[in-house]
Amino acid sequence: DVRLELGDDGIVGFDLKALANKSLSQADGQAEVSSNTLIGELLRGTTRLAGLTVDFGLKSGQLFSKKFEFLSGNHRLRLSGHADLVKQTIDFYGALQERASASVATDGQSGPAKQEVKEGGRSIRLTGSFTDPNLEVHESLGPRTATE
Repeated sequence: DVRLELGDDGIVGFDLKALANKSLSQADGQAEVSSNTLIGELLRGTTRLAGLTVDFGLKSGQLFSKKFEFLSGNHRLRLSGHADLVKQTIDFYGALQERASASVATDGQSGPAKQEVKEGGRSIRLTGSFTDPNLEVHESLGPRTATE
């Protein structure tokens, strides 16, 4: 297994804010536009990193991610899943949530960072082939807290 960590001094080639702000239909919470249109919109922008952590491994032609956490100033995107390098397919799922606070100190000393996110957010599913991916976006419900 390999871990990749990046700090807050970088820019990535997709627009996380566009994904967070994309209008979803009221009836079923699915994206109103086609997956290709949504992917195109995301790739037109950039996002400044507040942090990136990826834990991944490679086994029998499968690149799998135990943790993919991308932090921007206002959002947290977490994904898990795998990419089949032989068949050139992907299957990742996770959530995009708005960040509420950065960290909590204990007894005047820096303790483990406690990342809180606001209620709701969006569930994300990225499937399909490398050349023709399908992106599904749905509204999520309920508050979540993750401790790092």
